[in-house]
Amino acid sequence: MLMTQGKKIDIPIVTRKLFDEVYSMCRDRFSPEWESISKEGFTAEGYIEEIFRMTNEIIINIDEDCFITDYRLVEELAQYMIDNGYDYCGMSDGGVLPIRQANPIVMNPFFNIFLGKKISDIYDLNKFNYFKKTITEQKARNIWEEYKDNVFLNSGIGYDPMEISQEYYYPHFFWLISSGLKPLYLKAIDWDGDSPKNSKPTILLDHKGRELCIHSWYSRYWQNWEEIKIRIRKCYDYSKI
Repeated sequence: MLMTQGKKIDIPIVTRKLFDEVYSMCRDRFSPEWESISKEGFTAEGYIEEIFRMTNEIIINIDEDCFITDYRLVEELAQYMIDNGYDYCGMSDGGVLPIRQANPIVMNPFFNIFLGKKISDIYDLNKFNYFKKTITEQKARNIWEEYKDNVFLNSGIGYDPMEISQEYYYPHFFWLISSGLKPLYLKAIDWDGDSPKNSKPTILLDHKGRELCIHSWYSRYWQNWEEIKIRIRKCYDYSKI
């Protein structure tokens, strides 16, 4: 149970649902006290904009192929964020693991916790659309120089602090940090329980280095790639150990 100013906080956990079976496994790892919200029919960009408009104190965003290992640790992390002034958390999109080697200021949205009301209070779509047009490589570099000491990087993993457009969510995370909202960058490790041809699943760690969730990646291939089905089910099984 999360508390702020002596009041209990209700927690929605939001997922962009693509496949019923995958989402069912994901939802099985939620706390029974959380409000599970599945969003269907949204573009990837429209989905994150929908989250930024939500007015809940705390919002958990999770990909449907990401499986929580212990929901109590998620709540503990959220409480830590509230108590220490952090506004959003997640894994950097570069410099942490080989699977993502782009901009480390941006967080990959397979798992995030957002302080929703703080974000929605200042989020305006028209102003955001204007902000997107102002993002340049030099601006990204300046942001990196200001915040790089807050970012966790693994030695030998590539990254590019001047990458500004690799994914749809890049402008959103540039907007968050440019708006003065405080990020909490989380560590992550590869999971060795699967040896895919592409890259390994990701275990995200909490602020104390404990396993928070496991992300399989590649769920978009669920319907037409049997290896991905096996991989996702392995990750789900691991989350229950």
